[in-house]
Amino acid sequence: MNLQRDSFRSVLWQALDRPGTEYSTVWKTPKGWALDGTVCRVEKKQPALLSYRILCDKKWKTNKVELKQTIGCVEDRLTLRVDNRDRWWADGDELPTLRGCTDVDLLSSPVTNSLAIKRLNLRRGEPRWVRASWVKLPEMSVQPLDQEYTRLSANIYRYRSASGFRTRIKVDDFGPVVNYPRFWRRSATKGSG
Repeated sequence: MNLQRDSFRSVLWQALDRPGTEYSTVWKTPKGWALDGTVCRVEKKQPALLSYRILCDKKWKTNKVELKQTIGCVEDRLTLRVDNRDRWWADGDELPTLRGCTDVDLLSSPVTNSLAIKRLNLRRGEPRWVRASWVKLPEMSVQPLDQEYTRLSANIYRYRSASGFRTRIKVDDFGPVVNYPRFWRRSATKGSG
């Protein structure tokens, strides 16, 4: 895959709620955007590794998600595909409860909040509800989750989910999360865009 260095970012985050880190790269592709990353954490008192690849169109709408999770010595995989009618598929089977979802949200990753933030391109003070395909980890189960993003300032967004969770997310000018209170803090970043 060709990397366009003018739109490339690598980011390292430190987990705040338990031992863990995430390393992610975000870059522009001929068809849109790609995010590759690895989350290292502790799950069920065992070392856990989640590797992901997320492909988005030019407007940051999720097209494909590939996940590989290893906990201890047990490996699990999940591939999600999204068609042009916003239908989500896993292993050739449609997941009808996810119809109309526009973004993927990985429970243990700050990078996926950037997808909605980039796609929505909100004005200051503007709120917008979206429906995400929320991947719960370590279960690797997927369910729809209604989420609201409100742009409070140039780089601060209020996030709330239909379940009642709320927080303020700080992003940089390119879009990746800088601070996700109580859960993630960016340790380092490199790139352009």
